[in-house]
Amino acid sequence: MSEKIYEFNIEKFNFEFLIKKIFNTEKDLENFHLLLPENERIEEVNFENDNETWFHKKFYEKLNNSWDEFDILYHSFVEENIKPIFKPIFKKEKIIYQKRPTFRIQLPNNKSVGEFHRDYDYNHQLGEINFVVALTDMKDTTAIWAESIPGLGDIHPLNVEKGNFLAFNGNMCTHGNKINNSNKTRVSFDFRVISEEFYKSDFDKKSTGKSIPMTIGGYYVFR
Repeated sequence: MSEKIYEFNIEKFNFEFLIKKIFNTEKDLENFHLLLPENERIEEVNFENDNETWFHKKFYEKLNNSWDEFDILYHSFVEENIKPIFKPIFKKEKIIYQKRPTFRIQLPNNKSVGEFHRDYDYNHQLGEINFVVALTDMKDTTAIWAESIPGLGDIHPLNVEKGNFLAFNGNMCTHGNKINNSNKTRVSFDFRVISEEFYKSDFDKKSTGKSIPMTIGGYYVFR
């Protein structure tokens, strides 16, 4: 699947509202950098800490403690917006997808992920498609930068407006971030989906960060 942008109903799938509740704020997400305590600042995000910032800790603490509001909305989002994309392409209707999405926040003068990479190199199964839900505009240095075809090397920004989501081959296409040279924060979340036709139940690798088995019941759920 080549990179493609889709719209979604931002009022029905109001993830922004839920994230604001965690941080007990009415600030626009693009101003979330103003919430960061001075002693929690990270000079530059890297591979070791890009999921360990103050924002990530608060988000995952909530997510890992039965955050039903988010779980229900996330799984409904996949059912309504992602399954219809796969149905015309693959023979089998069921999809395997990331159980818990990955939260991303890119502050001014910083990155969101620590290095350019391919997800396959991080022990992901072949055949995955990456989906990125933009909760703020993702443009130029606040966007994901990726090559359009594996190995082509044409690294370019995947600009996505708030209220849209992006599909791209992050499994095999090198992708990452530039330093955010805007004065706004980028907030998004992403997840990976694989057709039942490509999924391997005997896959024996684990995620590089949390050592989660890259199978259904571990990293993935099946619907």
